[in-house]
Amino acid sequence: MIYDGFKSAVASGVDKEKAGILVDEQFGAAILRDARTQGYVTACPAEKSGQEEFDFEYGEDFAKHIEAFQPTFCKVLVRYNPEGDQALNAGSRTA
Repeated sequence: MIYDGFKSAVASGVDKEKAGILVDEQFGAAILRDARTQGYVTACPAEKSGQEEFDFEYGEDFAKHIEAFQPTFCKVLVRYNPEGDQALNAGSRTA
């Protein structure tokens, strides 16, 4: 439904070079493939969801998954709280 709205917005005049679609591989593989063939800007997350410390979704195979979809951008959420757990912060700095 969201992707259909995105396509409708582009068809109505939104500059496709200034708009993009963010979706993960698990729920949006078909969307990522279609968006790429349409020349849309795409982004997909590379981090494992719900983790306190950064970790790639597919471990050592993360690059293969990124290459398979060739998104314009990859999104990663790196948690860092200066007042939080210093060991977790140290891991975020070196990830």
